[in-house]
Amino acid sequence: MAPSATDRTPAGPLKPLTWRRAPIAFLLALTAFLLIFRLGTPGLTDRDEASFSEAVREMIEGGDWLTPHFNGATRFDKPPLIYYVMAVPVTVFGLSEFSLRFHSATAGVGLVLLVFLFARRHVGQRAAIYSAGCLAASLGFLVLGRAAITDMTLLLLTTGALFSFFRAYWSPAPSGRPWYRLADVLLALAFLVKGPVGPIVVSLAATGFLFAAGGFRRYAREARPWLSILIVLGLSLPWFALMLAIHGQAYVDAAMYHTVTRYTSTLGGHGGTVIYYFPVVLLLLFPWSIFLPGTLIESLKGFRDKARRDAVSSFPVFLSIWTVLVFVFFSLSSTRLPHYILPLFPAAAILVGTRIARWAEDPPARRILPSLVVAGLVGALLAAGVAGLDLVYGRYGGLVMREVPSAQAVDLGPWGLTLAAILFAGSAALAWAGSRRRWNAAWLSGVTALSLAFITIVTAILPAIDAKFLAPGRNLARKAGTLVPPGGAWAIYEVYRPSFVFYSERRVVQIREGEETRLAARILSGEVSAVLARESRVQRIREIDPSLSVQDAQGGLALMVSAVRGEAEPR
Repeated sequence: MAPSATDRTPAGPLKPLTWRRAPIAFLLALTAFLLIFRLGTPGLTDRDEASFSEAVREMIEGGDWLTPHFNGATRFDKPPLIYYVMAVPVTVFGLSEFSLRFHSATAGVGLVLLVFLFARRHVGQRAAIYSAGCLAASLGFLVLGRAAITDMTLLLLTTGALFSFFRAYWSPAPSGRPWYRLADVLLALAFLVKGPVGPIVVSLAATGFLFAAGGFRRYAREARPWLSILIVLGLSLPWFALMLAIHGQAYVDAAMYHTVTRYTSTLGGHGGTVIYYFPVVLLLLFPWSIFLPGTLIESLKGFRDKARRDAVSSFPVFLSIWTVLVFVFFSLSSTRLPHYILPLFPAAAILVGTRIARWAEDPPARRILPSLVVAGLVGALLAAGVAGLDLVYGRYGGLVMREVPSAQAVDLGPWGLTLAAILFAGSAALAWAGSRRRWNAAWLSGVTALSLAFITIVTAILPAIDAKFLAPGRNLARKAGTLVPPGGAWAIYEVYRPSFVFYSERRVVQIREGEETRLAARILSGEVSAVLARESRVQRIREIDPSLSVQDAQGGLALMVSAVRGEAEPR
């Protein structure tokens, strides 16, 4: 089969940076700034960020690079590769929130570049810039690109695997086989980052496309699936086999719980209905999500015929199948969290970016698109919601404080209204420019508004929330670490958070209401020498052990230590 125009690579040396390359250079610089600026703020959030970060700290401190641990116990939630990736910046920059989140930021910049390069190959320079910008200027991408968790690294690997698969499929044999092998390696790495979810996402999108294209026989002939299975299992299986050999049934039970049970049952109260991800995608991919339904409908018309033609015709079909199947898969899961849906973002961004680029070159006949009206209305609603945060918190803050005792009323000052104004003005500018058929300006309005909104959030709003919600518990945990001797433990009564373990760098004993006898026994044995509880529970703790007295209190929390045992020397 002769290669299509999109499969030809220009020969010769690379040309120096020109105005054609300046847009992507600027966009990558903007992405890096948005992801790295004040990356250490706020402090680690509960539960995922703190749990991953503590596992990395214990891996480095304990020297066990095979079995992850948290709070001194084995942690089988995820395979080890993500901990290795997170540990690299820690060894370079030292242990901090910045270094623990750095892997996500770099993966985010890499993903924007990957989307640009892949889109440019199939839809041209302008559409590639628009696609990369739609991804970079979306709230979900920016939040996950600044988080000390697996998802951005996983997204880079799964996206790279699917891009490699598509290029391999439309490359003449045998030149496509190296791309299949690259997809295999990336798939194995994704397996080692977050378990089977990565391979499942890639397999769903690839299988759906092969079905539409009628390409199963061709794939079996050219890709050699048996070799793919050997590569994926050969790279990933050894660690799983070692865990089974070392930990036996305990590992099997934990692995089943965090994979099969998570999909079939609601864990941690993270449930919802099958429509859960509709508003999630609307918000996390806003304003580009407004244009996604129409783009999907257009791309999937006659999808089987398009999928069988060539790389150019099948490209939007491949992206649409990817988007729809990932959305359906996670919608059917019993446990639902907003960031689970992130794997569809690269495909959705390219679809929307390509459509906006097409409109910029050939504006639609209708002067005002319904999507523009929706974009303006949603932007106005978001702005109103942000502007009314203080009112809402004033009414329902008591519910939050019962769950997070350190949470206090947050005074955003003028910044809340500033953020609301940015969202409203940006949505209005996008809608107005689109109605005037100025789609370059519409796209730029969306990118600018989201960028300014996120800078406002990082600069002013997150620090204010951090100071009132997270800092009190973090400060007390750090102080507990200076009071508890190395190798010792302290107790958390009713208000346990994984971040307390990380910031104290000491083992924590979790005590729930009704377990006061267990707490008394731990104190009597000398295992526990400090207790953190709500200030309202101080008297109850004193009844357990009268020698305990309040050492420090912040944000509704009290740290109590034994006056009899005294204080250890600060570290």
